[in-house]
This record gives sequence, structure tokens and C-alpha cells, in this order.
Amino acid sequence: MLPELLIPLWWLVQYSYAMVIQTIAVVESPQSGITDSLRTAIHHLRVTAGPLFWLRGFLFFIVYDFTWSALLPALLPISDSFSWKGHLRSFLFLAFLANLQVLWVHIVITKPSAKYTIQRLPGLECWTRVVPIIILEAVTHWLVPLYPMDLAIYLSNLSGFTDLHDPEGVHTLRRGYKLGILGLIPCFLTCMAVLPARTAFIRMAASMLPNDDEPIVPLDPSLRQNPPPGILDAWESLPDGTWARVWRIQARAYIMSAGIFFLGKIAYQDFHKFAMVPLIWFNDC
Repeated sequence: MLPELLIPLWWLVQYSYAMVIQTIAVVESPQSGITDSLRTAIHHLRVTAGPLFWLRGFLFFIVYDFTWSALLPALLPISDSFSWKGHLRSFLFLAFLANLQVLWVHIVITKPSAKYTIQRLPGLECWTRVVPIIILEAVTHWLVPLYPMDLAIYLSNLSGFTDLHDPEGVHTLRRGYKLGILGLIPCFLTCMAVLPARTAFIRMAASMLPNDDEPIVPLDPSLRQNPPPGILDAWESLPDGTWARVWRIQARAYIMSAGIFFLGKIAYQDFHKFAMVPLIWFNDC
């Protein structure tokens, strides 16, 4: 029963905490403090959004994931998805679906709305503003792990591991876990490196929230009074307290996800097929 319990728990940490609550924390007024603690955040969201608050936007996220990872690749197939052509294709897909990411942010940071989803879809002006930051985050997510991965391989060689050179070989359980811990280095650095671009995108998306949509928490006044027109403006307008709060959520979510992952691997050898260590996001589906 342990793997069956750990998989939903992993999704709760990954989606409900690292995506939903973190997104709300990015746009929350610095004076509000609702997302400063997990307990107050859960209480507030349960009262304002109902008992299924932890699944806010989840169905929309699944539809996006299917479109990005299955439908669009079927329409534009290539032989090697890991080549530069594959990355270029991924960037084109992200640009094409940019407004869907904005809509997800609007769904998460507002109270339940009677509008149809198509009525809430942003227009062309929004698309032209957010595409650069979405592509920047995707490029960062692609490039950043390269050097930390080299570091992890170097450390594994110093430790005498042979797993990387002979993945089909028989390895002791202890060495396998040590190698897995070394593999956390590039994953953690990537999760932290993409956070500035992701935070800027969320704030830009929130600044384009329609006036008739009611925020689920008090919004940062600067998002309404001086909406950031570009990437640097979105980043420079971010209060220090908000950035610290977002960084804490990201780090805690990563640590909890890694703990669940290794516990799941102990209980079930194929746990990695259902859960992964890197934190999920639209660009990482």
C-alpha cells in the first residue's frame, strides 16, 4: 500500500504546493502573509475556493500537458526529440500555447468564476508580452542542467561509482542511492535557476487579470497600479519578502519531493515511472 499512498502525496507536493500555492504566493500582497505558512494558506484556500482547492486548474493542466506532449508532436513529428530540432520544436509549441499558461495562472489566483473557459482566454496583446519570458524559462531549463550534470558525473567518478558507465550492470543498493543523491544536484540547481523567469512570468500574467475577476488573495498593489510591461520590470517590481517566500516554497517542495521519491524507490523499484524528482511545470511536462 505504501507506493499507492506515496504517488498521490507526491502529486500533492508537486502540483498543489509547488504550483498552486507558489503561484498564489508570487502575486500576493507583501502585507497579506496568507501564504507565509502552509497551514494558513490551506485554511484560506479551503474557505474561499472550497474543499477541492488543491486541484485548482488541474484538469486544465492535464489538457495542456496532453496537447503539448502528445497532440502537437503528432502533428509535427521528428525522428530525434533530443536534438536541436527537438528543442526548437518544443520552443515553438510553448510559444503557441503561451496564452494557455496565462489562463491557468488566472484560474489559480482568482475565486471560482461563472465565465466559460473560452471567455477567459487572453488576447494577442497578452501573447506578445509573455512569449519572450516563457521561451527564456524554457531555454534556462534546457541549458542549466548541462554543467551541474558534469559535476555530478565527476563526483560519481571520484566516489568509484560505475553506474554511469555500465547502466546494465549489477550495483549495490547503497551505491545506487548514493548515485541518486548525486543526481539531485543538477535537478535542484535547475529548479532554482528557472525560478526568477517563472516568477516574472506569473507576475506579468497576473498584471493582465481582467478587472471583473476577483483575486483569491489580496494582490500586490504594484501589479494593478504599475503593471510590468516586460521581463525586467516584472522582476524589479518583485518585493524582497515575496521573493524570499517563493524561494522557500520552491526549496521545501523540492526537498519533500526528493524524500517521497527515494522512499517510493525503496518500497517499489519502478516508482520513478509514476513520479520524478524535478518539480513539474508547463515547460517541464
